[in-house]
Amino acid sequence: MMAPYLFSQIGVTPAMIEEINEKFATALEAKGVRAEYDVTTDIFPRDSLFAIRKEYRAKKLSWTRPILIDASDSRFLIVKFRQVWKNLLFDLGWQLGIAILLISIFIGSFLYLFKTIFRQNRLAEMQKAFVNNMTHELKTPVSTVMTAIEAIQLYGVKNDQVKMDRYLAISRRELDHLSDMIDRVLQLDVDERKGLKLDKSEIDLMLVLNNAADTFRINVSKEVKISVNSSVPTLRLHADESHLRNVVNNLLENAVKYSGDVVTITIDVCDHSDYIEFSVSDKGKGIALEYQKEIFGMFFRVPEGNLHPVKGFGIGLAYVRQVILQHGGKITVKSSPGKGSTFTIKIPK
Repeated sequence: MMAPYLFSQIGVTPAMIEEINEKFATALEAKGVRAEYDVTTDIFPRDSLFAIRKEYRAKKLSWTRPILIDASDSRFLIVKFRQVWKNLLFDLGWQLGIAILLISIFIGSFLYLFKTIFRQNRLAEMQKAFVNNMTHELKTPVSTVMTAIEAIQLYGVKNDQVKMDRYLAISRRELDHLSDMIDRVLQLDVDERKGLKLDKSEIDLMLVLNNAADTFRINVSKEVKISVNSSVPTLRLHADESHLRNVVNNLLENAVKYSGDVVTITIDVCDHSDYIEFSVSDKGKGIALEYQKEIFGMFFRVPEGNLHPVKGFGIGLAYVRQVILQHGGKITVKSSPGKGSTFTIKIPK
């Protein structure tokens, strides 16, 4: 084999270049390499060794190292390969295919594992939220009945037959509601994607609102004033009465909890052509703008430092939103700190 620097000592003719080309092709064929190339002689400017090296570094994947064959003319012998990447991929076809297959299997396994973990985490969260939510909802009728009994025992209501009958009717209604919720706990079908199973029927929304207002008016720890404003005495709606009642109770309970000693709540009802709209407004603490989108999230509570003077699980509004969405409706909130909040619900007829 001739050393590369000896090429500059002999005169390289076109016949020699052709012979080099043939021998180079034979060597590639013997090694099983399929490639398209050109054997060329390039002229670079004199005293431009830096330029030659720079050009070679840029093309080293597709050029052989330039060999000086004529120092007087700065002529170099170079083999230039065409479509290097195409030939390389063709030669590595089966190895590349196996590599892509293994990478695809790895990515697919990772995505499946991530999906499984996410699904299990979501199911666990739903189970925990369901238990907490039912605990939260069961407390309301129990507290109402205890309040009514306390009023009968301690405040002389038993001497007023009208109030006595009213409180007993409220207690009976709450106990019926409690019994209904217990039955639902025993038979409830919580679907992973659809959430709570609704049992829709024809109901009177005004009756639901007025009954809920009557329930919260007898709160003995605070003075509660609730007004229900509507242009119609009855309002028929196809909905799940039990869950819708829980929605109203949640909103009223939050209004009472986050207000002062005197609670003023306004319920406004509007009957539109294709949907019913009602809102629950209070004059309580209010909610800062940055938290108004987050209050409907599971377990979220508005930060109040290290202590939360009002107890709760942060699941009431998440439950409210879920029920309203499953009715095909929408819930929005407008609030300002120190000025109160208004929750507006729209439900298609």
